[in-house]
Amino acid sequence: MQLQSFPARFLTIVLASALAGAGAAAEPPSVSTRAIVVFNTVCARCHEGECSGRLSFDESFARSRGHMARHYPPAEQQEPLRRGLFTALAYMKDHCAYYPMPSKVPPGRTWNRDQLESLSTGDDSAWFVPAGRLAPGRYQLQLDLAADRLVTVQLTNERFETAIENCYDSHAGQLRIPFTIDDAGNYYVRLYVRRPVTLTRLAIRPE
Repeated sequence: MQLQSFPARFLTIVLASALAGAGAAAEPPSVSTRAIVVFNTVCARCHEGECSGRLSFDESFARSRGHMARHYPPAEQQEPLRRGLFTALAYMKDHCAYYPMPSKVPPGRTWNRDQLESLSTGDDSAWFVPAGRLAPGRYQLQLDLAADRLVTVQLTNERFETAIENCYDSHAGQLRIPFTIDDAGNYYVRLYVRRPVTLTRLAIRPE
């Protein structure tokens, strides 16, 4: 067996390290669930267009502070949150997709109050819920609230195509919304209310 010379072995180690570093760089940096939810509810409604070139946002992180403060004032004094929002924006621009969320779909596709709280902006006004992969067919989106509210409901897939996009007035704290999935894919529920309310249950059921 012929041994490699020192320069050859050194070059092999350098190349292996470089490839390992490139693989690590390909992984998205860690972003808190709250930052992802805030971005996907407050920011993404405008910035979803950036991946197709309709909008442009090329500010550095330092210069983006004023922009974030105007559109989401709580971020003004929270640098980790601002960094998370900036990272989620860069990911959406580069991948034309929502930033990956470490949230599992619960059994029966039913989310309880505590699970929904972790997927909210923290002020009981907006939620972003990864609904998982849905096959073509007819479904019903079920919402239970602590009080009646007018709720803006969106159901969109990873290509930002919507299956639900409308405002609904709950009755007795409930909403039952039928919808149809034509194309299989990963879907996301996005909800807004003008007056804060506790969302106690969300479920997706086949019809």
